[in-house]
Amino acid sequence: MDNPLLDRHGEALDLFTDRVHAVGADQWAASTPCTEWSVRDLVNHLTAEQLWVPALVSERRTLAEVGDAFDGDVLGDD
Repeated sequence: MDNPLLDRHGEALDLFTDRVHAVGADQWAASTPCTEWSVRDLVNHLTAEQLWVPALVSERRTLAEVGDAFDGDVLGDD
């Protein structure tokens, strides 16, 4: 099934992935325009938000059902 919205979402994820892979080891602690967040904090936030997509869209779960499953550090050491 062709879905323009999902296609665009996939394109955005590809662009985000390219940019994350371009971050150097010495750049993860750098500040962002959101002065309270480092690059790592921002990537962790965006990654955690994307983890919600399958649960809410494909599995049709509610926010309450997902709960705090994606709170905290979702990046780990990698």
